Amino acid sequence: MALLFSVVILLISTLTVFVASRSTLSEQRLSANEARSRAAFEHAQGGLDYAVGEFAGGLDITSVSSPLAMGGEVPEGLAARVRVAFCSPAAADFRCADTPDAVTPIQNCQPPAGEYLLQPFAVACGWSDDDSARHIVVQRLSGTPAFPSGAVNNPLSTPASAGMGGSFTVVNYFNNLTYWAGGSLDYGNATVKSFIRNPGSTPTNYSDDSVYPSESDIYKSYQLADALGDQCAVITDESDRIYNSKCKAPTNKSTTHLLQSTDKGANANTIGADVVDKDINLAALSEADFFRQFFGLDKADYKDSVASEVLTPGEAADKFADGAHGEVIWVDGDLTLSGNEPIGSIDRPVVIVVDGDLALGAGIDFYGVVYTSGSLSGNANGNIYGAVLAHGGTTNLNGNPTIFYDEAVLGNTMKVGRRTVIPGSWRDWSIE
Repeated sequence: MALLFSVVILLISTLTVFVASRSTLSEQRLSANEARSRAAFEHAQGGLDYAVGEFAGGLDITSVSSPLAMGGEVPEGLAARVRVAFCSPAAADFRCADTPDAVTPIQNCQPPAGEYLLQPFAVACGWSDDDSARHIVVQRLSGTPAFPSGAVNNPLSTPASAGMGGSFTVVNYFNNLTYWAGGSLDYGNATVKSFIRNPGSTPTNYSDDSVYPSESDIYKSYQLADALGDQCAVITDESDRIYNSKCKAPTNKSTTHLLQSTDKGANANTIGADVVDKDINLAALSEADFFRQFFGLDKADYKDSVASEVLTPGEAADKFADGAHGEVIWVDGDLTLSGNEPIGSIDRPVVIVVDGDLALGAGIDFYGVVYTSGSLSGNANGNIYGAVLAHGGTTNLNGNPTIFYDEAVLGNTMKVGRRTVIPGSWRDWSIE
């Protein structure tokens, strides 16, 4: 009996030790898995923080690789276990590959394009040291609005006088306003023209091929119409361009879009209703009030909270010489804007705030909004697609400049302010 009891006790002890060891082993495995999962998450979150910082710093995401090449300031151990990319929201079911060394470590990531260049997803995949655990974190990014919606609705606005030389043209296809001045319009010996939308045309943005067949020539139609003595540009395809005199019913396959309203020069003296000058309410605005009317904030607050970069005139000149995209740039001091590269684009316009005088150099193509607290001058032959706000008016503005008011450009300024994350967009799971 004693022997049997001893055997039973021994068996129970053995089973207890076995069960305890198995339990300990399971706990160790669970703990190890948890550590791997936590490491993968921390790697991914670290990568996401890096991507957000780069985007907030003004990174041009069209010029980077996918996945993003992480800079030397990132620890080597982290860089080896994480992959980061900027992805289009058009397809949001992002996934991590089995290892960071896969040919496509972040799957289903399409490069951002068009409107998504200013509001991409930052996607980060992190792996544990042995690749047995992986984790994904995703966050939507965006710039803050540069203006309150609808604040800028005129191509050229100034509380002062608008002095012009050379051949100056303003085109507004979206509403019937072109020049808005608190003072007088001083034409001198200049040739000044304005074009507005023909009542029979439906507003759309200038990049619409149904309106303008070729972007390389879409803004030049009015010049050819003038040369023929016509008052209305009628757009057709490039091989069959027709201009219909006095905007009568179009012939052939033409479509009428632009109507010349103002023609002021040596042989013409027509001022259209689209020109509003000597506006006493506009003229009464101080520089601070003028700025606040359009930007919605005091200058100091705007500079601190919305501007992407604050530059000296020298720094700004160097930056613009190489082109810039999708930013609000504040310049402290007088600036001469020149360079061969376009500044901004329809999808990624630029807002320049010059706290001083602004001179335009020849050949500038600018997409966005230009603000100067002083005067606007220069010998410009380029185009501004967006709007100009000049508190000190325009003085000695010579050459052949043209301002095109474009709602597509202005709409995209709602996303070019200081870059940040969109609250509530962070997630650490994949969409099935």
